[in-house]
Amino acid sequence: MTKYINPFIFKKKRGNMATTFFIIFSILDFILQCAAAVFSYQIYSFHRLSKAWLAVPIGFGLLALRRALSFLQGTGYLQNSVLSPILESVFIPFIISLLLVIGIWAMYNSFQKFSLTEQEVSEKIATFKKQRKAKKRR
Repeated sequence: MTKYINPFIFKKKRGNMATTFFIIFSILDFILQCAAAVFSYQIYSFHRLSKAWLAVPIGFGLLALRRALSFLQGTGYLQNSVLSPILESVFIPFIISLLLVIGIWAMYNSFQKFSLTEQEVSEKIATFKKQRKAKKRR
């Protein structure tokens, strides 16, 4: 189990540059994770094929929430951990991984069905065209 290392403890040793990079990349990471959650929800709302697809935006949302809590703890806004270390480092990542696997698996199954349906439609169109040509020859 990895222990969370507060990058702000290095402020005295490394100067403000490490702290500035931590803040910038933490904010960018949070924004990108929120964007991933929004985009994955838009994909779900466009198709609405399976409720299991909702697991992906929920997983990305939890990633963003986890990152925001980590950032707030690192900056000192949350002095006492809101979540216990085991919950924060084991349980939430497990739930995120589980949600992402469920959502991606549901998408995979849906896309397989699309492929089979496309193949069946293509075969029926080819058969229909052959029948039409045979009727025209008569």
